[in-house]
Amino acid sequence: MLIPVSFSLTANTNQEKTLGLSQRVRLVGAKICDSTGIAADNSDYRQFEVKNGATLLLDWDTRAAHEGALTADVSADMASHNAGAALEFAPGDEIIVKSTHAGSGKAVESMIMLEFEPSRQF
Repeated sequence: MLIPVSFSLTANTNQEKTLGLSQRVRLVGAKICDSTGIAADNSDYRQFEVKNGATLLLDWDTRAAHEGALTADVSADMASHNAGAALEFAPGDEIIVKSTHAGSGKAVESMIMLEFEPSRQF
């Protein structure tokens, strides 16, 4: 199952989206893509996070010391930070997807594609 989550952000803003899940699933990964590309920059950067409550599961940070630039219209695998039970979701659980645009750069149009598989654990 794939769930797309899109963000349209201007400078110095953030947006958080909460998605409810209707079945038992396991998050197996996520890809991120930006329509115009985002350069690696330590002061004008974007952060993207996927969380289970307060637990960080996946992220992408365009600062040079982190994952770095996103090439226009080319997807990249988000960096994994957790394994095990945090990746398992029951019916009614929520997954949080957040994007932050720090600095004064151009507006961005980005999408995260969450990939889930059915889960039998619990």
